[in-house]
Amino acid sequence: MFSYALAQSPEKSGTVSGKPENLSPNFPGKDQDGEISLSISYKYIFRKQAYDDNKKAFPNIAIDHYPLVAYDLDYSSTPNIKIGDNLPSFLKSIAFQYVDGSGGTKTGTIEELSKGKLLIFDFWATWCAPCIQSMEKWNTIANTLGKNIQVLGFMLDHNFRAQYFGVEKGWSIPIVFGPEVYIINSMFFDRQVVSRSAWIMDGKLVAITDTKGYDLGSVMDIIEGKKVDIPSNKEWTYSQ
Repeated sequence: MFSYALAQSPEKSGTVSGKPENLSPNFPGKDQDGEISLSISYKYIFRKQAYDDNKKAFPNIAIDHYPLVAYDLDYSSTPNIKIGDNLPSFLKSIAFQYVDGSGGTKTGTIEELSKGKLLIFDFWATWCAPCIQSMEKWNTIANTLGKNIQVLGFMLDHNFRAQYFGVEKGWSIPIVFGPEVYIINSMFFDRQVVSRSAWIMDGKLVAITDTKGYDLGSVMDIIEGKKVDIPSNKEWTYSQ
């Protein structure tokens, strides 16, 4: 049982409560009964020049429908997930917005979108060339392996870019956007990090990789239960 809410104001805060299976007993939000109550704070950062520039550069995009803001998140306010940890149950149920392969905007959760044996969180941004290459690779792998894998592209970028970018690229991967992306990112990294993928197998974080060292064959081996040395990159993670 959990609850999750965000206030609707320029300076926002959220609360999450539940019974995560793997949080440290010393985690500051955890009470004596094992319940946790998190206060996750972030601020909108609006720059008028960026708004004007993007409005001019993308005349056919409904930029006004998506807050043209950056999110300044307190990364110390969220749990730290290390390689080998199970995903906290409340994380799977956080509602977020995403864009599907046809460009439609929907609301969902990790639990609702997950399928198959392997779950990949690819953290990316449109201004990051290695990120785009990574998303291209994961899109190909996901289309090839079908129901054996679910890839979610968590975009740390202006919200409106989610609406058109994947469609123009022909990606079928759901693109998640908004403040929840930054909240989820903070559970795996100690700062805003892109060009990284979190690999979750049977509900457990098994690796965090950059864009190199794996291919379709190695992903297939992992899904089939074969022993594979996934080339983890632990920089900026909590698994140092």
